[in-house]
Amino acid sequence: MTDIVLAYIKMLRLLVLAVLVCGALTSQGTNITPKADKVFACYHTNWSQYRPGAGQFFPYDIDPFLCTHLIYSFAKISNGVLAPYEWNDESTDWSKGMFEHFTDLKKLNPGLRTLLAVGGWTHGSAGFTEVVATAGSRQKFISHAIDYLRQWNFDGLDLDWEYPGDNTRSDDPSKRPENKELFTTWVKELRAAFEAESASTGQERLLLTAAVAAGKGNMDAAYEINKIQADLDWINLMSYDLRGAWESVTGHHTTTRPHPEDDADNQLLTVEWAAKEWLARGTPANKLVLGMGSYGRAFKLAGSEHGVNAPATGGASSGTYTRETGFWSYYEICEKLTQGFKVEEDPTRQIIYAYSSTEWVGYDDVYSLERKGTIIQELGLRGGMVWALDLDDFRGTFCGQGKWPLVTKMGNMILGGNWTPPPPPTTGPTQPPTTRDPYLPTLPPTLAPTNPPTQPPDNFCQGKADGLYPAAPDGCSGAFYQCSGGITYIMQCAPGLIFNTVCSCCDWPYNVPACNVKGL
Repeated sequence: MTDIVLAYIKMLRLLVLAVLVCGALTSQGTNITPKADKVFACYHTNWSQYRPGAGQFFPYDIDPFLCTHLIYSFAKISNGVLAPYEWNDESTDWSKGMFEHFTDLKKLNPGLRTLLAVGGWTHGSAGFTEVVATAGSRQKFISHAIDYLRQWNFDGLDLDWEYPGDNTRSDDPSKRPENKELFTTWVKELRAAFEAESASTGQERLLLTAAVAAGKGNMDAAYEINKIQADLDWINLMSYDLRGAWESVTGHHTTTRPHPEDDADNQLLTVEWAAKEWLARGTPANKLVLGMGSYGRAFKLAGSEHGVNAPATGGASSGTYTRETGFWSYYEICEKLTQGFKVEEDPTRQIIYAYSSTEWVGYDDVYSLERKGTIIQELGLRGGMVWALDLDDFRGTFCGQGKWPLVTKMGNMILGGNWTPPPPPTTGPTQPPTTRDPYLPTLPPTLAPTNPPTQPPDNFCQGKADGLYPAAPDGCSGAFYQCSGGITYIMQCAPGLIFNTVCSCCDWPYNVPACNVKGL
């Protein structure tokens, strides 16, 4: 593929993104008053923008009143410093990037704080190993990180190194056992630099947190737990993905408590054990934040058994929107429940799961999450966090429980509130699809064309170059078509905007002189 073609594709993506980001964000939050010093941290994933249809998710889809802290995932390490992962993370001269849309949520909720997470599972350890290797390389990263976080208006840094001192990941031959100690040193130096920068500038100190493992093996290899806690504002315990399709039997990835019949290893793969172990190893309760998942881990059943530890042959089918084998968002699970999946509860493990004749999924709903809330309360933890916002039913169109049922439930457990959701669907027919995606904004009546197109003609894009085209002959509509490979997609500008053929973008009406809609 030539550089010219690649440049054209990138330009087209930017144009489409510019159309999507023009909408005004309307908060649907509960506006609950947080309990003193409690943390409810919510992760946003920058690859959720690529999901199809109603699964597509952008920072401006986030309700800024749901969480006390939002964490943008992920930045990466390149040449020893922070760098964007996605092509549209950073702003350009003429287009606002995802970083800026994310931190702009603080304009709607001034009490909100935003952090940038670096790393993640697919990032590997090589970049981190390079950073922590010497005092000079650590200082290079730290100095750049302060400038970078301030440049993009983040309030802190979340370290998601999976995992320091772990020599089992074959993707990174440079991992070394001494990284466990070097991670402690790096954390201490980051905190000291953040405090010094705040003292010299008068700005609020940048926050420093870390996402950490819940499994015993990684705890042993990766962290000096009693030391790193002193310099972190809090620790995000990734108490999910404890089981998964890499096993030959079904297992719930957020098992709350052990079952007497579990073997010795699985006795430790529970949310309760992980939280208590981090406390036992020196983490103060007011620095530990319990992780909760808004998704399920799904298995392909190997026979007629359908309980926990039933024989399995790998991951179940990919979700319609998440498109990952053995991984289903909560809203995709709600779809499965309307298609005949049966739900069962395991009162000892304090979990629920659902199954069909061929597939099995362990997940949390609004009721099983109460078990995790009990652990937070019993142990006096700082709060909770969720992975991830885009995996909940954020549009409220799948589960029949309104928008954000899981995130809202978590927030109320941690911060206070008495929201009670309706039950999720159990079994029944799938709802027929609508002719228009419900997430697309509509024009207000004063701007709506007389006969707005609902569906483009099937052959509209045949023979046309890839690009954007007005849907209304007079050019005064918020609707337009996107042509890609001869396929026609209907698109819609945000309320108050119309499609401008000069820039092939959504624009204010007064910038389109040819528009003949009266009253603009």
